[in-house]
Amino acid sequence: MSNFRAYLESMEQSPTVQAATNLYDNTPEPKPVVQEPTAQNIATAVSHNQFPLDDKQINDLCCELESIWKRRRQFAPLVRYMRQSGLPYIASGSSRMVFKLNDKKVIKLAKNIKGIDQNETEADYVLNQTEGIAQWYGVSNDGIWIVSEFCQKARQSDFKRLLGISFADYVNYVNYIVKERSGNNRTWYIHATRPENFEEYAEAENLLGGINNYIGNWDPPPGDLCRISSYGINTDGELVLVDTGLSNSVYENHYHKRRF
Repeated sequence: MSNFRAYLESMEQSPTVQAATNLYDNTPEPKPVVQEPTAQNIATAVSHNQFPLDDKQINDLCCELESIWKRRRQFAPLVRYMRQSGLPYIASGSSRMVFKLNDKKVIKLAKNIKGIDQNETEADYVLNQTEGIAQWYGVSNDGIWIVSEFCQKARQSDFKRLLGISFADYVNYVNYIVKERSGNNRTWYIHATRPENFEEYAEAENLLGGINNYIGNWDPPPGDLCRISSYGINTDGELVLVDTGLSNSVYENHYHKRRF
């Protein structure tokens, strides 16, 4: 009997018998537990210990954001992921958050549909050829993120130092261009005088000439163009416009208060 029992036990361990048993076993296999992605469990975890990020780490981060978006289609997990990433936080507006990736690049993350529209508006290849406009390097297919040029915050005194024009005179110059280019009642409230050196400004190979081209070609709302927070100084020491996401279509679709 003992020999027969040993024979049966050996047969149970046989790969052939095990395969046959599994073939007829209809018990469903347990589903794997899917954990929410966090900045701590991805292969190339982003943390202060790894800052600044190289191009491969930036690519991995962007791919992970894409993966989260495809699975959830919600903004909260994206925001939570970036807040947990340990990346230096720079700023946040009504539609986007900005985090520093390294000394040359930042990532702008959409917090809502407005942010997606602004990222997609900003990702214009012609803008990268316009003087005085911060560069962008890559954007997601769904517009949830855009990687752009890192810039230090500008101060009003930087306009006089770098462009030879006070910030107040620059605002007048911008308003004059907007009013002249628009040619409609949308800018009735803008009061501006033609600068004495208008032609020189408009043809300059810096922000002064670039903002003239930008307003003429994209017709953006003037509000943000007159705020010091919309400007920065890039790594080349140039004064640039850092936020070009607010077009007239984005403004009309998301910000304009309609009256009936």
